[in-house]
Amino acid sequence: MGGVPGRALYDSNLWVLMHETDDQLPFDQQIPAFLDSFGDSLNELPKLLSEDSTGGDLFLGFFANGGQGFASLSHSILKRIVALKLSVEVDLYPPSVPEP
Repeated sequence: MGGVPGRALYDSNLWVLMHETDDQLPFDQQIPAFLDSFGDSLNELPKLLSEDSTGGDLFLGFFANGGQGFASLSHSILKRIVALKLSVEVDLYPPSVPEP
């Protein structure tokens, strides 16, 4: 197999890591634990995400059990996320309604 130096096999790549933790913990406790799990290698992320056509997202899934829900992110967590050049995506899942 041959290749062209400086050219990737694929035009895009996706890396996904799911951080499973106690779903009763608020995001303000889950997110720092997730980011801390990368150790010092996390310091390279802003440089990587500064490359053209490169992006990073922190995806948060939120299940609104019972129809009501609440989540907040403190300024210190938001500041840390911004410093890493990550976008935040929040996906709200409504409560499931049992079929009659």
